[in-house]
Amino acid sequence: MKNILIITGSNGFIGQNLTDYLLERFETIYLLDVSNNGEDQQSDNLRYVKLDITNENSVLNFFNNLKTEKINSASLINLAAKDHKVGKEGEEFNWSIDNANVDDLRNNLEISIIGTFLVTKYFCKLIVDNDLSGKVINFASDLSVIISNDSVYSSDTHKPIDYSISKHGLIGLTKYFAVYYAKYNITVNAISPTGIFNNQSEEFISKYSNQIPKGRMLKVEEIFSAVDFLLNEESTFITGQNIIIDGGRTLW
Repeated sequence: MKNILIITGSNGFIGQNLTDYLLERFETIYLLDVSNNGEDQQSDNLRYVKLDITNENSVLNFFNNLKTEKINSASLINLAAKDHKVGKEGEEFNWSIDNANVDDLRNNLEISIIGTFLVTKYFCKLIVDNDLSGKVINFASDLSVIISNDSVYSSDTHKPIDYSISKHGLIGLTKYFAVYYAKYNITVNAISPTGIFNNQSEEFISKYSNQIPKGRMLKVEEIFSAVDFLLNEESTFITGQNIIIDGGRTLW
């Protein structure tokens, strides 16, 4: 019997770092991402799966295949989302309500909300049907409790609204699943980090850091302890919570 981990949106910055950090903790880690492209990436305890989490049949097939595995316990970390990046040269997007593309809004929410719902639904079904223990961690953002202060951007642009809607929505989804499956051996919680340093432009880093009482952006490794805590057996009575890791940003 083995302990497995499933990560959606695994090819993103947080996903890659969490995979490296949790590699020795789980017998098998399933890395789900629509951009995965080959079995040549497989290793002893890593399974790369090309999966569109908005396609219910594909999600169902993935979990049906897991039923053949000898699993004792399972954890799910939901990271899949549309990433509006700020790179070394600044923002890689230009958004306002006036120029908003409704198709983009719909597609991005389908990934963040519908996709996360489908994966979590069939994960919990796997846990209940096989009398296992399960942990779900949904990655939201400090923008799940506040609205973006767009003065951090160098141009006249705004954080796209789908990001705010999806992160607020993830907290509602987290609470709903937590209550729905409370009588089973399943916990469902969220982690909401503030902006994570990832080689953004110096101007952005400076402006963003000025919004945080700690005076700097978050380091990716500073989310690991919260993940550890929620995955540990000692946290089995904690469910439906949103752990905000923001250096005090949401207090201002």
